[in-house]
Amino acid sequence: MKTGDIFSDGYYKRNRIFMVLIGLWPEYPKRPRIFVQCLALLSLVSAMIPQYAFLIKVCDNMDDVIFAFVDQMTVSVALVYYYVFIKNMEWIHLTINQIREDWRILEKSSALETLQTYAKRGYLATTFYTWVIFTTGICFSLLPLKPVALDIILPLNESRPRTNVLKVDHSIYGIDKDKYYFTISFHGIMNVVLLLNFIVAVDTFIIILIEHCCGLFEAVGDILRQMQADISPEHQHEILCDAIGVHHRALTLADSIESTFTMMYGFIVLVSMILVSLTGIEIILKLGDPAELIRFALYGGAQIMHLLFVSIPGQEIYDHSSRVLEETYISKLIYIMLMRSIKPMHLTAGGFYILCLQSFGNVLKTSFSFFTVLLSSR
Repeated sequence: MKTGDIFSDGYYKRNRIFMVLIGLWPEYPKRPRIFVQCLALLSLVSAMIPQYAFLIKVCDNMDDVIFAFVDQMTVSVALVYYYVFIKNMEWIHLTINQIREDWRILEKSSALETLQTYAKRGYLATTFYTWVIFTTGICFSLLPLKPVALDIILPLNESRPRTNVLKVDHSIYGIDKDKYYFTISFHGIMNVVLLLNFIVAVDTFIIILIEHCCGLFEAVGDILRQMQADISPEHQHEILCDAIGVHHRALTLADSIESTFTMMYGFIVLVSMILVSLTGIEIILKLGDPAELIRFALYGGAQIMHLLFVSIPGQEIYDHSSRVLEETYISKLIYIMLMRSIKPMHLTAGGFYILCLQSFGNVLKTSFSFFTVLLSSR
């Protein structure tokens, strides 16, 4: 694999394609990129207006409000993702170039294999996350079409009640929901796919950033272990300088990821906690409808998976930055690097909530407590 082309034909190619499709790849020509961004936002707005209309229409029915509110919050998550990435487009471009530079710097180093290992981990995580999210989203979108399929396979004297993919009210456009059911359903499915692309593109891009950063921390240990061999003081000095340089680049990347995404993560964790609770209510309400039950159970599982993939990167950053401290003791590295490694790096949501697996468990506990309160108040 050519290290300079890792985003073109290497492990990160898929991530670049996802971002190109929604106009977030900074190296894509500016005018086509802006056109794609406007088209994507226009599509979302065209879905949000009927959603708000439906929410207003059913404001006196709490069960329907919950359904509509879940749709709206999911769209809000995607829009926040989109806004944060468009706002930080220059930073994303600089970070992409920094990753390429890291590969160039370590191209002839023994630590290159470590970078490749972590790039492959990012690739596998991207593959798994993409498969889970899109499979869940497609099932969520197609299950409402079950009555249509049954009318064809096992027809009755009259058509079965039909359900829209999203909770919408197109009457504000003067559109008859029964006459244009398939058009409305197609529009809903396309918007769901667009939302999934937003979420997958952003989450997986952050995942490969985290994996690359962890690879740099691990590379520091690989470089330092060379000092255990019987080498000259001059060679030891070179190894120390290389290790300090890689360590500094890892710390810089970790700090910039934290400062760029901390507020976004604060919003995501809060919304995810609420969505898990509301989805639990929806599952209870749909116990008598197997298709809708499966649909919202899949949606709830995807929410938990999404929250887990937000938490795991923070845990990995913490673990790998902590591991550097062990290597510095083994290699008797100079004090400046030892002092900087005493406090491990971490990612936060909103600057106060540390993203890790323990926090993930706490969020789930809070969500289930909120779910119990909502259920008892109905």
